[in-house]
Amino acid sequence: MPEKKNNRTRAILLLAMAALVAAAYLLLEALFTPWARSLTGAPTLTGEWVGEMTTASGRRFQVWLVIRHAVPTGNCASCPRIEGEVRTCEAGGEQRRYRMWGDVDNWRGTRFLLKTLDEQEHARKLTLGALTGQWSEDVLDLTTDLRVPGAVTTMEFKRLPDGREIQRATGGDPDTHRPVRWRMARGTERGFDAACASLADRRSRGRAWIAPSTVSEWRESR
Repeated sequence: MPEKKNNRTRAILLLAMAALVAAAYLLLEALFTPWARSLTGAPTLTGEWVGEMTTASGRRFQVWLVIRHAVPTGNCASCPRIEGEVRTCEAGGEQRRYRMWGDVDNWRGTRFLLKTLDEQEHARKLTLGALTGQWSEDVLDLTTDLRVPGAVTTMEFKRLPDGREIQRATGGDPDTHRPVRWRMARGTERGFDAACASLADRRSRGRAWIAPSTVSEWRESR
């Protein structure tokens, strides 16, 4: 009888210790990475986001991404603290999936940089580059430089009489000539799939996208 009582006591102590460890972990996570864990119910950077990206030429893409907190294992100061994935779809019905990883630029996580990798690299297809972003509660503002693997773009430079230098890109895909910015909100992958279906439906009704010129307009160099 005393042995059973001791076993029960040990089990209770082990459960209590496990609960304390879990509580301590959550507290430390909320203190050091408030963008990933909130103990007050405040919004976090982590989670699902949806939005619509429109390129310089007018091509429209639905975008879904999920941001997760990647907890580094061991002594790894350079390991990314963000991981996740991105999905895009266009009116033509083509969908793409990317792996995503990166880190925040400040303690609160209001600024961040994420790298992307197309899971199946498509030669000469418009592809997401790195994502730079700003986050505030339920709004995510993203910027990316689109690229086309295998395509060649030439930059032309011209100096104006007042000393300013302007540039334009020729060749390649015109949507790679300037950054693309768009806004995202909280959403779900199911909502993204529904938006993709709506895009495909509009395309089937004859609203086709027409490829523009491959020469961009002149703009001031920076």
